[in-house]
Amino acid sequence: MIELRSADWSDLETRRQLMALRFEVFVEEQNVPPELEEDGMDGEARHVLLFVEGRPAGCARWRFLSGGRAKVERVAVRAPLRGQGLGGRVMAAVEQDVRSAGVETIVLAAQASAVAFYEARGYRGVGPRFMEAGIEHLRMERDAAAPIC
Repeated sequence: MIELRSADWSDLETRRQLMALRFEVFVEEQNVPPELEEDGMDGEARHVLLFVEGRPAGCARWRFLSGGRAKVERVAVRAPLRGQGLGGRVMAAVEQDVRSAGVETIVLAAQASAVAFYEARGYRGVGPRFMEAGIEHLRMERDAAAPIC
């Protein structure tokens, strides 16, 4: 069974689940320094948490920026569960939430290995690639009102 939930950062159990999942994917798997993963912006973000068979399996957060924009961040799916469309389900939930909030443009910094995933969802690259936390990234954006893929 797959379940998607809006996640309340103020709930301690939800926070623990989100951080354990993100720590597994970003810190342990991708070697992102813990101090970069824990950036202090979770309290101002909206979160989505995906469960498979009752266990946290994927997540993302987004937050408002100026100028009618929102930034999607910390999109993660546990390694053993990748390739099953779960990342797309997480992004669809985030995109719907962003659209409902009246945001005009969605922006994100995609890891180079995930650029094709985001392009398939209607995002386009803007600017040159850059390094963040030792990982190559590309800034991408899409019109929030565009149909959700």
